[in-house]
Amino acid sequence: MREHVTAGRQPWLKAYLDMRDSRYGSYRHRAKPYGTVVRPAGDPEGRGCAEERADALAAYTQALLFSVTGRRQHAEKARQIMDAWSGTPRRHTGANAVVQAGWTGSVWARAAEIVRHTRGGGWPAARVQRFEGMLRTAHLPEVAATDPDFTGSWDLVATDAVIAIAVFLDDHRAFGHALERFRERVPAYFHLEQDGPAPLTVPGSGVATPRRMTAYWPGQATYRDGVAQETCRSFRHVGVSLAATAHIAETAWHQGVDLYGEVKDRLTAALALHARHELGARAPAWLCGGRVERNLGPHLEVALNHLEGRLGASVPAARKPAVRTRPAGTDGLFTAWETLTHAGRPGG
Repeated sequence: MREHVTAGRQPWLKAYLDMRDSRYGSYRHRAKPYGTVVRPAGDPEGRGCAEERADALAAYTQALLFSVTGRRQHAEKARQIMDAWSGTPRRHTGANAVVQAGWTGSVWARAAEIVRHTRGGGWPAARVQRFEGMLRTAHLPEVAATDPDFTGSWDLVATDAVIAIAVFLDDHRAFGHALERFRERVPAYFHLEQDGPAPLTVPGSGVATPRRMTAYWPGQATYRDGVAQETCRSFRHVGVSLAATAHIAETAWHQGVDLYGEVKDRLTAALALHARHELGARAPAWLCGGRVERNLGPHLEVALNHLEGRLGASVPAARKPAVRTRPAGTDGLFTAWETLTHAGRPGG
């Protein structure tokens, strides 16, 4: 990333400038920690939810800025934000606590990894341990809880947080749990016709009849290559799931586990189908009754980087919307600056 930005190459330079000039890149950012973050059903903001998401993204942004520029002020700002949140006992409550802890847990862990392990980060060991404690007690219990009938995007977001936190904590048990959940959920979320006439289900699922399956796949009753469990809910939820799936596989890849190889056909099919309709192709009658809600968001870069960058595969339908929306910014939840970090394989 540093080489691309220093050389003024695109799209990385524009991606870096957008990150630097964002609300999350300011030295003036001040953390707003909450002791209890409440995420009730039907209320995306709740109490402290927006503040935690913004602060986690700011810590990650500052950590990336530190990586690119080497300026210790950015590492200091990231530390300040993380120290503010770990300074008092934390917990997540409410009906939707899982997704809030998932969104923020994965981002907190990424920021913490960079600051802790980059030379010059300057994070005292006692503060690192305190932050570890926050992730272990306020996030991991929420995201490690399983429910086979969770909406797929929630479960994948939670699993993304589990694996990211597991690596930061060097928690082998949690890491193994994340791998198991990935291997159960991804095949049940992204359909391939080779699975049979009906989608696969997560072990223990109560979705056991065609009627319940159609309800769980909001109204979708025809299952073809690339259709996702939430295609008929909205492409935004599918985009979140694509990003979470890629994040989990990317984290595992850097730990020597090739989850990508187990699901690349599903990812390729899902990217191709949804990207084609994202670009304006009319949905056929068999797909969501011919009506889809588009908006994949800034969620394609990591998967596309692996499929095309590392494997040399061609996914032109997915490349088009990714290139058209570059540089990808942030969804305000758990995905940020992935054109900078993954377009054109800057991360290897």
